[in-house]
Amino acid sequence: MAPRLSLAFLLIAGTSRLGAIAEDVQPTQSSLRGAQSAESSAVEPAEATEGARGGEVQSNGGVGVLPEGWAGPREEEAAEGKSVPTSATEASSVSSESLGSLLNNSTVANATLGLATGQPACLCVFDIDRTLTGRQGNTQRCPQNRPTDMWDSAYGGGHATLSALSNAGIRTTFCDGCVLGICSAGHGSGSSSPWNNYLLNEVMRGAVHDTFMLKNPIGFKQWSQGTNVISPFVLGQSNRQKQDAVELVRKWYEQQGLQIPPQEVYFFGDRTENIAPFHYRGLNSREVSCGTRDQQGRIGYCGASPAEIVKARGNYLCR
Repeated sequence: MAPRLSLAFLLIAGTSRLGAIAEDVQPTQSSLRGAQSAESSAVEPAEATEGARGGEVQSNGGVGVLPEGWAGPREEEAAEGKSVPTSATEASSVSSESLGSLLNNSTVANATLGLATGQPACLCVFDIDRTLTGRQGNTQRCPQNRPTDMWDSAYGGGHATLSALSNAGIRTTFCDGCVLGICSAGHGSGSSSPWNNYLLNEVMRGAVHDTFMLKNPIGFKQWSQGTNVISPFVLGQSNRQKQDAVELVRKWYEQQGLQIPPQEVYFFGDRTENIAPFHYRGLNSREVSCGTRDQQGRIGYCGASPAEIVKARGNYLCR
């Protein structure tokens, strides 16, 4: 028999972090600008990134600026503290099976996941290497990171080391109120490795995401490969093409009954080349590990910090 969970518990867990969502943007980061011509869709993502880094990145006081003429996301309206329409008195308990039918109704889905009426769902997607992790074993330069005893094959290998973000927990950021995903060019230590299992079971945690995963706790926690997206956790998607897999993750959630507008998708990664291409999909993206870089600045070193996980529309580079 499937376990039965108090709907009151689900609502409290889903809403516990929503009031603390941070919407400010670090002034040290810059937004991508530069109007694109009608032929821009034919430009390789690498060229778009180089153009952004070659003088088209303009500081705007930390506020995201969308390219002129682009019919992309509008400015986010301020939350008004709308009440959740469903209370614990309307249904005293819910099983993991019945949660699936609840999520197929958008109004009830918002209530079940702890989202206010009319508030769109959001999706946070993270790179793994040097975003959810830092350089293996180095906590002297990265004192907020935490090493583990699991093997991480990335960048020459070593003991997997949680970044400050993973160590503190995704639930300490606005993403606690969103469903979650992973999009990595690497493979961790292999889809069935202890490290990869740890990522799914311990790092990918948040109030809304945990509640959503109750819909199918076994079937949803598996790895997808490239653009063959059968779950929100993607390995082996090439750099400069991650936006394609992230869009498929958004659509995957849609197939499960959760509507997520493109402007409510937020990608966080350490590699500069991966940020600009998200513009072409109308998705938000942000470079992280800005204070510590490796390989001549191409990738992160310590990984993401909680302070870098901000809810801002646009595409942001470290500099």
